[in-house]
Amino acid sequence: MVILLFTDIYRAPTRTVAMTVERIAQPHARGGGVVGNLPWVDLAVPEVDAWGRRFLYRGTPSFADDVGLPTVAPGSCPPTPPAAPPSQASFALCSDGNINIVDGAGGNPVASKIPAVIVSYGANGGVAPTSLHETENRPSGPNPTIFVSKGYSQNPGSEFDDLVAWISPHILKNRMIAAGRLP
Repeated sequence: MVILLFTDIYRAPTRTVAMTVERIAQPHARGGGVVGNLPWVDLAVPEVDAWGRRFLYRGTPSFADDVGLPTVAPGSCPPTPPAAPPSQASFALCSDGNINIVDGAGGNPVASKIPAVIVSYGANGGVAPTSLHETENRPSGPNPTIFVSKGYSQNPGSEFDDLVAWISPHILKNRMIAAGRLP
């Protein structure tokens, strides 16, 4: 549900999620991305998760800037990019995200080239991660562009209660085309 609501904001005539995140969540750049609290007011979603904690948002820079900036990441588009940056979006159809989702710390890929991810740190709040899997999901984790999504576990050394949702680049681009913001 969050993913669908998250992309629906692109239908707004003067604002994008990226602009909202920059101005409201006041994110900071870390490891080639934009990190902050999810802009819950603009997205019309709850402010906090079931444990009373705010959701983390991380976005790829080329998907998280103002419309019209030339932010197509090098190597993500054909050798001859469009003559001008998209006028209705901060990214092009050929833009790739830099976030990857894996099934455990050092694990197998689940999703790649993701433009944005949303994390709830579960009951323990991510304050004191109890496993490498949870450590990977922290903004200060070992690789800030990799997130772990796996089932709940209380096994010693593999504890995991984070909830991770991400924006599919294909669905996002489809919604942007349907909203008249791309190609």
